[in-house]
Amino acid sequence: MGLTAAVGVVGPALASGEPGWAYLRERLDELNRLLAAAGLPEHDEPDTGEAPLEIGVGPYDALHRLRRLAPGAEHLVRHSDDDGFYVPIPFDHVLTGSADGVGEVGSSYALRDELERLDLDGRPEESATRAALLEAARASIERGALLVFG
Repeated sequence: MGLTAAVGVVGPALASGEPGWAYLRERLDELNRLLAAAGLPEHDEPDTGEAPLEIGVGPYDALHRLRRLAPGAEHLVRHSDDDGFYVPIPFDHVLTGSADGVGEVGSSYALRDELERLDLDGRPEESATRAALLEAARASIERGALLVFG
């Protein structure tokens, strides 16, 4: 089983108005409180009508190996692979929300920068995982949309 990074899935879910997505609205409210507490601007998730982007990142163990190769890459290493968001807002340190809410919040900009600095010559599986995450981070920045794992 592999990991998927998705960009542009939250906006359409919220725009649907379906009651089942109320928990997601609560998480975004918590996200914006967390961003405000850190002196950062709020995030307004777009619903552009553009098709969501879902990228296969590869097996979980490839992501964990990639993380071990980048110990100083906080946004790559500290962020959970099953919870939390990457927001298209530049900031230096991962933010920590409630355990039953947004969890760890990373910056799509910082993730992009950390991934671009990694030298993975001779490591094809980790290089493929890096390329997939880099594509997702760039898409998050370009679309102004959250990057989430699924």
